[in-house]
Amino acid sequence: MACRRERARLRRALHTGEITLADWFTLADRDPDGVAARTRPIDLVRAWPGHRRTERAQAVLDALGIAKARRVRGLGKRQRAALIREMDTRMGRRDA
Repeated sequence: MACRRERARLRRALHTGEITLADWFTLADRDPDGVAARTRPIDLVRAWPGHRRTERAQAVLDALGIAKARRVRGLGKRQRAALIREMDTRMGRRDA
């Protein structure tokens, strides 16, 4: 139950912009057995504003070549970088 609350808190922080996707990956690297590392990338994408629907989030992952069953700790450097670039593009960030 505590894991669910922590994951929900992190997703809310990602949604509101309190933390970035890069911050999430840093948390995952710091604690490979923690909540951030065990989260599925589709849950991260669904936390982005405008991507709540599973179909839309899955389309993003398919376009980037990220498997549905993958966990954050299992993403490679290129996949992480592509996910960050995609989020920055979709959220209209120009500094990426």
